[in-house]
Amino acid sequence: MFFGGRFLRRNNRNLYLFSFIITIFSLLLLGMSKDISIFAIASVVQGIGSGVIAMLNITQVGNIDGEKGKIASIFSLGNSIGAIFGPTFGGVIGDAFGNQAIFLSFIPLFGTLSLLLSLKGENRIDSENIAAIMQDM
Repeated sequence: MFFGGRFLRRNNRNLYLFSFIITIFSLLLLGMSKDISIFAIASVVQGIGSGVIAMLNITQVGNIDGEKGKIASIFSLGNSIGAIFGPTFGGVIGDAFGNQAIFLSFIPLFGTLSLLLSLKGENRIDSENIAAIMQDM
């Protein structure tokens, strides 16, 4: 996060796309490979992708104008839902199709996020949109 800050001022959309693409690549390697060295490389790549996503999210949330408690609650809700949905979904897929299928099953999610981000074409979170969401709460 300390060294990535200068990139955040340039183009967040491209950084999100980059992180989604390398995440998809690492999930594909984890889901298709049988070699331990490929697993190690894919895990490092996955960590980089997750780190970039976390850096972007934390930095953008910190720059949103509004009531910080409501903003924090929105993102806490997202983390809670992800903590419930991810392992449950992964467990069902793993039980039905094997452990490596778990990695492959998350590729459509990141592919959809990449497609939506490409179609939307915005660089930053719009604080007016976040304010409108918080007023509806």
